[in-house]
Amino acid sequence: MRTVVGIPSQSAHFFSMPCYSEQDQALTTKLACLFPKNCELGLQTIHAIILVFDCNTGVPQAIIDADYITEMRTAAASAVATKYLASKDSQILCIIGSGAQAYSHLIVMKEIFQFSEIRICSRTKTNAEKLANLTNTQAVIYDSIQHAVDNADVICTTTNAVEPILFAKWIKQGAHINAVGACTPQRRELDSQLMQNAIVVADSRDSAKKEAGEIILSNATVQAEIGEIASGKVTVDTNQTTVFESLGLAIEDAVCGRLIYDLYKIQESKTS
Repeated sequence: MRTVVGIPSQSAHFFSMPCYSEQDQALTTKLACLFPKNCELGLQTIHAIILVFDCNTGVPQAIIDADYITEMRTAAASAVATKYLASKDSQILCIIGSGAQAYSHLIVMKEIFQFSEIRICSRTKTNAEKLANLTNTQAVIYDSIQHAVDNADVICTTTNAVEPILFAKWIKQGAHINAVGACTPQRRELDSQLMQNAIVVADSRDSAKKEAGEIILSNATVQAEIGEIASGKVTVDTNQTTVFESLGLAIEDAVCGRLIYDLYKIQESKTS
């Protein structure tokens, strides 16, 4: 579970995510800030660092800029969820948003899956076009979410929305949704009907029940964790609409931090 400190004057949050993994020999904590109003200043809304410690002595070893790590590990988790929860013949991908998470999700989804059509929807077409150009993507551009998700197979919501922007009546049966943007109890991107009718899978059941606005505000049920599905413990009917509720796990940051530090030490030894 994360420790969360609210900053009401900015509608912002500060997160602490400590983790120890004996198997990975990783002892870390990630410190992250979510400032939604930063988009008005032309700044990223999420900033983070990972502190890496020696597992045997507790000695601090590294401070790692974790902005990019957060973006890519979140998209990687969504890709895992898409592998297990989306229909195998999915053809249309829709990215809602045009910020850092939209960028990472578009990059990862393009790399792993073969979609015949990619759609990007943002509040302004200019931002959506910028994202398409930045990722060298042949995309259909939308400024209407309702039109963008029409008949889409896989949808990634990566916005700073407080109230629902995606509604059950717009979604086709059997679509898969990676719900990424709303990571606090007060925020949600998906409406209650969608959450209650879909098969909802979380990265952590306990965290989702306590921290995910989409779960809390809609009184939705988490049917499984993505790890239970990936391990074969739980199976899901992909003909049904599915939602992956993504909050992020400290172990993801711990493993990434440990790997980056170890690779840095290897490179350092080669150049010394």
